[in-house]
Amino acid sequence: MPNYTCSFVAVLACGLAQAQSVQFTVTHDDPNGVVNPGQVVRIRHHMSRHSIWMVAEWAGDGVVSPARGEVGQVGYMGDPPLYSLPMPFVYPGQVAGGGVVGVGFFHPPPGTGGSFPLGPWTTPEVDFLVYDWTAPTEPGLYEFAWRESQTYPGVRGYQFSDPVNSIPVMATYVPMTLTVIPAPATVALPLAVLAASRTGTRRRASTDAR
Repeated sequence: MPNYTCSFVAVLACGLAQAQSVQFTVTHDDPNGVVNPGQVVRIRHHMSRHSIWMVAEWAGDGVVSPARGEVGQVGYMGDPPLYSLPMPFVYPGQVAGGGVVGVGFFHPPPGTGGSFPLGPWTTPEVDFLVYDWTAPTEPGLYEFAWRESQTYPGVRGYQFSDPVNSIPVMATYVPMTLTVIPAPATVALPLAVLAASRTGTRRRASTDAR
């Protein structure tokens, strides 16, 4: 007789493994996603986990396309950060091309002992990279995304039942867009009107003199 119990357990284990996943999304604090040149927007790279106790390893770049804009006030693992810098097991990136590149998160196995800050690593979701983005003068659509590292690809995590051996975690990525609109011509118009007014005044004065 076939062992249907073992077959069922194998299928169940396979299903659980497939359910272990994380999702990387990007959010912002602008009300409608339409900004003016020079406007500052808070960008948040967000991670949520599913059926995995702890996400411990991931690396990549917070990028924008086209690669424009100014970046400032960078923070990690919360907004405001849950821990002050330098933060354990967080490898800060560098500002480049309107984003932050070369960021890494590598937490040691929690089951090996030691006093490890598990808090932000085991929460269901966290803003793991945040920064201010100043919109450039060039109008258009700008897409923000988390790009997986080519040097350290993939995401790994731990289950509570085995906090020593990390396992691969499936990841999905959801980008976000902002639209930069052309700067309003509030200065050029009054100058043009003033120039035309002065020209008309000079012409009238010349006519009166004749």
